[in-house]
Amino acid sequence: MTEFDQPEEKPNSTEPVYDRIAYVTRMLRDSLRELGLEPTVQAATQAMPDVRSRIRYITSLTEQAANTVLNSTEKVQDDLSALKRDNQNLAEKINALSEDGQGRVLLPAGLLDEIKAFHNGFREKIKPVDQAMIEIITAQSFQDLTGQVSGKLTVLIERVEQELLQVLSDNIPEGKGHWQEPEPEGDAALLNGPAVEPADDTTVQNQQQVDDLLAKLG
Repeated sequence: MTEFDQPEEKPNSTEPVYDRIAYVTRMLRDSLRELGLEPTVQAATQAMPDVRSRIRYITSLTEQAANTVLNSTEKVQDDLSALKRDNQNLAEKINALSEDGQGRVLLPAGLLDEIKAFHNGFREKIKPVDQAMIEIITAQSFQDLTGQVSGKLTVLIERVEQELLQVLSDNIPEGKGHWQEPEPEGDAALLNGPAVEPADDTTVQNQQQVDDLLAKLG
């Protein structure tokens, strides 16, 4: 019978909380040894700093891109505002020329009608541009969200890293002062996932088997 078949007796519910925490800690250490997960935990621990660095780099690039788009959008809006002001001034001048009460027109009538048509159409043509600028600015709210998520994820990874290190420290075999780091097999080795052997009858392959295993662990 293995340790999974005969887990140590659970503490009584009346015992202090720290006794129950100690029980869970011992069960975790025994499970790590039984499942041979120590090398995997060590590999994950070594991957944490690299993952954290990449997340910070992505966050930085995202922020730079968002700021660039925002600055460009603000400049375009300023240019459009100036264009609309110029257009309004031109319209007022044209109206003054054609409505002076004396029937005098300094420009050919056909050209004047063309200018008026341009002015009337300009207002409609500029609306989609204004709307597009608003949508671009609104879309940049993703940077705040991704920044918050990345920041929380970085903190979480740091906490997990410390917990993994503590598990390894608590699980050092007697007679050894430190655990050996696994040899890296390329920069992307850990990020691409660890190499695994083909599944056999003893491999946990689905969630049901995980639940069964946890049930055996108590």
